[in-house]
Amino acid sequence: MFLRAVLGVEPAIPIIMGSNVGTSVTNTLVALAQSADRDEFRRAFAAATVHDMFNWLSVTVLLPVEVLTGTRQSHSAHKRIGAGVQSTLGEQDIFARKY
Repeated sequence: MFLRAVLGVEPAIPIIMGSNVGTSVTNTLVALAQSADRDEFRRAFAAATVHDMFNWLSVTVLLPVEVLTGTRQSHSAHKRIGAGVQSTLGEQDIFARKY
């Protein structure tokens, strides 16, 4: 989406942060589904908790850093690179495979 200039850097940051939080809910639900076996449930819930903590800590650390430093506004070089790749490829979709 970035290479096609459909989505810029600024709106992508909250989307990425939201997907991190969303996967935290998903892995907790999967861990709860393992409740039939007590030992397996403990391992699954421990793994889900580690994953949750990583995602939540990354959001709580990186989002304020991004807001305070304004790094999204300094990515104009990336926008030019993305536009250059798009103009080089023309209308060809770089992710589509022809079989």
